[in-house]
Amino acid sequence: MSSKQAYQDYLTRTKKTEALINKKMDCYNAFQATVKDVATITQEDIYHFIRPDEANCRAGQIKNANEFFVHFATFIEKEYPLLADTAAVIRCYFHSRFESMAKKHVANLRGTILPMPNNVKIDPRHLTEMSNDDFLKAFAQWRQIVVSCYDKIEAAPFLWGYPDYVTTDGAYSRLMDILFAVVFCGKYHQGVITVDTKKIFDSQLVKCHRKPDRMIAGLTEVGFVFENYSKKSDSFDVSFPANPYVIAVMYAYISQITPNKQSWQYAMTLKSLSYRFVEDPNLQAYEAVFLAELDYDTEELQEMKRWLYGEAAKYDFCVDMQSWEKGGVVHLTKGSKKFLTLKQGHREAGTNHFESHKTKIGTKVSFIHTFEKEPEKMRRLCNRFPHVFRLEDSGTCCNDRNPEKTPHQFADKSEKSGKRCAFVMKFTFSGVAYKRCGLANFFFEDITLDDAKMILEMFLVENKIK
Repeated sequence: MSSKQAYQDYLTRTKKTEALINKKMDCYNAFQATVKDVATITQEDIYHFIRPDEANCRAGQIKNANEFFVHFATFIEKEYPLLADTAAVIRCYFHSRFESMAKKHVANLRGTILPMPNNVKIDPRHLTEMSNDDFLKAFAQWRQIVVSCYDKIEAAPFLWGYPDYVTTDGAYSRLMDILFAVVFCGKYHQGVITVDTKKIFDSQLVKCHRKPDRMIAGLTEVGFVFENYSKKSDSFDVSFPANPYVIAVMYAYISQITPNKQSWQYAMTLKSLSYRFVEDPNLQAYEAVFLAELDYDTEELQEMKRWLYGEAAKYDFCVDMQSWEKGGVVHLTKGSKKFLTLKQGHREAGTNHFESHKTKIGTKVSFIHTFEKEPEKMRRLCNRFPHVFRLEDSGTCCNDRNPEKTPHQFADKSEKSGKRCAFVMKFTFSGVAYKRCGLANFFFEDITLDDAKMILEMFLVENKIK
């Protein structure tokens, strides 16, 4: 029996739905058409099938391909030993990919822990049992412990329970999720956190991770003590005997965060252990979250964001704490309106979003009404950014089949359904009618403060902000 027929029989016998069977078989047929002989595949074949060079390859396609290969390898190992070598190639590919992904995520997280000044003044409410100097030393030690954990995880991620399976990025926040859960589900008293066992194992921060015991074992290696730790216990104690103040500062830092949220809602600035969140607020010129984000920016972007903050305040816009917690980015808002945003990044060719960039600063602003409201000022903006507006081309949108334009990720649906692009934007300038895809246009890149001032002036007009 051919491997194709055997795989289809296996899918049917394991009571998969017709839709799932068809999806798996579509992947099998597509892959077989690519490699011709499934028995002789290489890791390179798998990689190029999962992530083709096409610019519009979508995350859903990548997910389906990953799931197919993992499932196909399981089928071979259980039912079709003739392709044992193929299963070995698949397992080896995913083992190396999963290990590489874990190391990449951990290195990124470690890199977000920025150096801390030596003269930080801590919020007095955190100094009930220690001096400012004691707090700083313990806080620095806790940050170093976390860095040490990341070093160990990067060396052997699977020993710490990091994913060896297809999953989302959230599964790589294991270390901080466990520490957050300890605080959220516990009560602090004199250097010890007493954790409610049922509560912590029922919490989403722990439930979303497999093998949490491996994280506990790793934390034990770096000096934490988990006394009476067991799923059968009513509670267990977490301490750090080498310096009880480490537990105190960890509890002070994490307990100020609103619990019972999905792990991705705790923004990177919090998970990076920024001192801004325990600094004396009376000495801070801006909100802690705003300052924490500024610390990652270049001096040029810091200057631009401080200017933007001041401009936003003139129109009663302020930092939206709720939207920041949900998205991990500081937004200046007033009601449902968002102010102009600036970011360290640029748009890669063929993409419809900003990628991070060490020096370039960019923003994305859509214009429709301002062309007619302020034609002279818009003409100056168009002259400054001719590549953004492309006024020599009246334009087409995604389902107008312009062969020179890379369609965005929804274009195929628009063409199949006959519906117009959901992001189509039309405007008139100097008597010429223009059409653009709002998703793929109006990216302003490598801008200066003067550019930002010009863009903001038109942004205020476009969004009727007075």
